[in-house]
Parts: sequence; C-alpha cells; structure tokens
Amino acid sequence: MLKKAYMVILRFFEKFYWIFFAAACLTLAFYCFRCLDVQYVDSWDEARHGVNAYEMIQNGDYIRHTYNYVVDDWNLKPSISYWGIILGFRIFGYSVLGLRFCSALAYLLTGIGCGLFAKRYIRGMSKMPKTTDIKRQPKGFIPKTRMPKAIRIFPRWGWVVS
Repeated sequence: MLKKAYMVILRFFEKFYWIFFAAACLTLAFYCFRCLDVQYVDSWDEARHGVNAYEMIQNGDYIRHTYNYVVDDWNLKPSISYWGIILGFRIFGYSVLGLRFCSALAYLLTGIGCGLFAKRYIRGMSKMPKTTDIKRQPKGFIPKTRMPKAIRIFPRWGWVVS
C-alpha cells in the first residue's frame, strides 16, 4: 500500500513537473533578488571585490585588478570573476545592487540548471528496476548484474547514482 501511494505521488509530480518547476523557479528568483539592495556590505571579500571592479572600470584595465590603485596580490582570483561585478556596475550604477546582481543571477541560473538536469537524468524514477526493490529480495542479496558498485551496495539509492 505504501509503495502504491509512493508511485501515485511520484507519477503526479512527473505529470505536473513543469508547473512545480515554474513555481520553484519563481520562489528561487524571489529569494535571490529580494534583499540585494541591503546597504550592509561585508568588509572582507565582498567589499574588496567591489573596490577591485570599480578600479578596473576607472583604470580601463579589465585584466589586472587593483586595490587602492596598486596591483592587488591579496585577491588572486582571475579577472573574469570581477567582470560580473563590472557588468552589474554598468547596468545598475555603483551601488550595492550592482555589486550583487550577477551573483544572484548566477545562483538563479544554477538552480534552474539543476532542475532541468534532474528532469532529464532522473526521469523514470517511478520505473526503477525491480533489482533495487529491497523488499522483494532475500536478506543480504546483491544482484549479479552490470550495475555500478554503488547501486549494489546501496540498493535504495540506485536511482540517485545511476
């Protein structure tokens, strides 16, 4: 009975996946962008990256990042990591919103990418092979198939690893 309820719920989520996906994306977007303009800036990395990006714009040098107009040896990240902040500054001006916008956008796109990845590669969870159904197997049974070792060791997690 429990397995039947599980299968019904799983099929329901598979059938209406795009509705749940859209709702999750809207919720994630709300949480990503709701407090970007909070005026507090962390005095460590966030502020220093903002200063580096600002000085890159002022110097016109988008390869070398500087702090206090001296080449910065403290932040040894590649310059491409500052280009998102520079883009935010160009779009929204020199503000906290411009400083944080591209990070929030990257977070949102990562969440959307994970959802699309899950839809594509975890499709058919309701059609799991019977060899991973532990209730129908004798105690200590390890199927002799070509499944990866992780699935044989953790039969309940087979859908996660495969």
